[in-house]
Amino acid sequence: MKRLIIIVFAILLFSACSVTKQQSTIIGKFKGYTLGMSSFVPPGEMTLSLNPDYVFELHWLKRDYTGKWEILDKNQLILKFDEITDISILLGSGVILDKEREVKFINKNKLKLDNVVLKRKQ
Repeated sequence: MKRLIIIVFAILLFSACSVTKQQSTIIGKFKGYTLGMSSFVPPGEMTLSLNPDYVFELHWLKRDYTGKWEILDKNQLILKFDEITDISILLGSGVILDKEREVKFINKNKLKLDNVVLKRKQ
């Protein structure tokens, strides 16, 4: 029984360490360019900052969005947007209406949000 408890504890410890290591490698600022997703969404720059406190900042189409991020698995994370209360943002074109967006890991220096590849800023 004692061995089983030690094995379970070790598994939990190592799994927590791998998430922490992955989280520390993904923290940073990323930048990419949209090519225009439709006639309503013009081309433009997109920047994403992932902070150590799991807060993100997304700047896209001259608007700033914030929220929390979390790692789903080794290949993706999810952005959970704060509620938007500013009526000018809600009525503006190109607003992100989804409350959550998935981001794929390409490698430690590249992420993919929708069809936009974001590269780490140095």
